[in-house]
Amino acid sequence: MYSAVMLVGLGCALAARGNAFILALALEFALFGVLLAKAVVEEHWMQLSHPAYAAYKSRTKRFLPGVF
Repeated sequence: MYSAVMLVGLGCALAARGNAFILALALEFALFGVLLAKAVVEEHWMQLSHPAYAAYKSRTKRFLPGVF
């Protein structure tokens, strides 16, 4: 879900023209930072609630399978 939101945001940024492109790109980087922080916090909560999640997390990428 987070990957889809970031991809749509990137598409919107790339569709912008002129100064709006710079602003949209800056907002996309901010969105990435917020979603990354949110994912880290959620993963921490998952590990607290489900100890087996640590093993799953070690073999699974966060946003794009096999990439990142």
